[in-house]
Amino acid sequence: MSTRLQILGLGLGLLFCSLGASAQDIPSPGLPTTPAPELPAANEPPAEPLMVAVPERAKQQADYLADALQLKARQVTVLRAALQTRLDAAEMLSHMLFASAPVATAAFDDIDYRYYAAMGKVLTPNQFHKLLQLDEQATSAAEAPMVLRGR
Repeated sequence: MSTRLQILGLGLGLLFCSLGASAQDIPSPGLPTTPAPELPAANEPPAEPLMVAVPERAKQQADYLADALQLKARQVTVLRAALQTRLDAAEMLSHMLFASAPVATAAFDDIDYRYYAAMGKVLTPNQFHKLLQLDEQATSAAEAPMVLRGR
């Protein structure tokens, strides 16, 4: 329970910090104010988003898994909702600061546990086993470049 309270406290702290005024918002007496930054020119292309939004990623992953696992419509709906929740929670936790590595690991493990628990309720044992295999392959493929760079 204390881990959840730490996570909640850190999340609330970050929320209140982001809502508070920054030092640039408060004019200091006696110091010159800086002019507002210029807007990009109309002929410059807009900045490319580095990451696809969470709902779009959840939809892409759900579509892939629905095809790979040959899911029914009800299963796809649950899968999409579970993926959305998992990605939203992971995104939120990735912006938090944790007191220790075990606390961070426990928080991310809790997200995975909830995802697999939700999926275990609607998938057949064979589908669930294949889901675990696909997830393991995706994880090992994502970690492979890091291992190769380390050598």
